[in-house]
Amino acid sequence: MPKKRDTYLSELRDGHQIVYFGISSDPAARVRNHSSSGWRFTHMNVIRGPMLRENAEGGFSGTQ
Repeated sequence: MPKKRDTYLSELRDGHQIVYFGISSDPAARVRNHSSSGWRFTHMNVIRGPMLRENAEGGFSGTQ
């Protein structure tokens, strides 16, 4: 059975400044979680996804 491509790389920004960079299988839930935890940010950008979790854990290399 093929592995699921269900992980996204995303960043939270406060204006032009990146305040968080991470991976999640549910970016909308990650935004809600950080909002309720008091993080200050203006928006989220999904950088890449969906992808395999092990690829996302390897970081963002800028290539597919």
